[in-house]
Amino acid sequence: MRLLSILFFYTLFGDLFKDITISIIIGLGSFILGHLPITYRNIKTRKLRKFVGHSSKNGHSIIVTVPIFHPKDCLTDGSNNNRYKKQNLDNDESYFPGPENVMADNDVSASSFVITMLNPISKEIIIPQNDEKTLDIWQNHSIFCIGSPVSNMKTRLLFDQINEMNDPLKKLPIQWKEAPDDLYKVRLINTADNQEYISTKDLDYGLILKISNPFSPRDFIFVTAGIAEFGTLASSQYLKNNWEYLYKESKCKSFFCVVSVNPHHTQIINKVSFKVIDF
Repeated sequence: MRLLSILFFYTLFGDLFKDITISIIIGLGSFILGHLPITYRNIKTRKLRKFVGHSSKNGHSIIVTVPIFHPKDCLTDGSNNNRYKKQNLDNDESYFPGPENVMADNDVSASSFVITMLNPISKEIIIPQNDEKTLDIWQNHSIFCIGSPVSNMKTRLLFDQINEMNDPLKKLPIQWKEAPDDLYKVRLINTADNQEYISTKDLDYGLILKISNPFSPRDFIFVTAGIAEFGTLASSQYLKNNWEYLYKESKCKSFFCVVSVNPHHTQIINKVSFKVIDF
């Protein structure tokens, strides 16, 4: 009797229950699949915040310093004239003062790579002016310096201050050295491994450096800089595209990474060396 009741009930409502079950399974599957990308983005964002530093977790601003050039300073007569020239519609050339603070095109691209990486985690990205007090900039922020101490005055001031604060035996493991016999007159020296990198017309080197920010506990200082502009572009692009790899390899500690790039093929970037450091 019970078996007949079950068969009768299944005959009447079996298809209905089957349709409901299938609908529930499809609905749950769609919900899970729909939220997987969001969950992945949230995990990736949290990882990036940890990689960049504590201030990014609190929604504080992130500092990005860039190389600024002053064409007026290059004029032998000290005037504001003849810094730029342009060709008019009638093919005549004219000269004009133009802007004083300018950036090279590859430095602009390098900055855009870093800023694009930071956009998901930063409430505001601040590019300080040259006349701002340096110590006021370094405090309570994670800092990204685009360009070496040769091209970016903020990077130079930062390196000088850090070296002055630390024990004389504990200096930054990276140096830029003027070299008159070099094509670009600058060499990158890795003092930790006693390795020297020299640019040529077919090869440039870039550095990605991450160290603790002594002016802001739990924040970090990043430097993406090349011997020439192509190395700066390559190191910034490598950081944007491979920060998860660097995060994993460094275990969120301080490190430096040297990359190489052919100035004629800037999309091909090779990692030359990587080392976790105590700094």
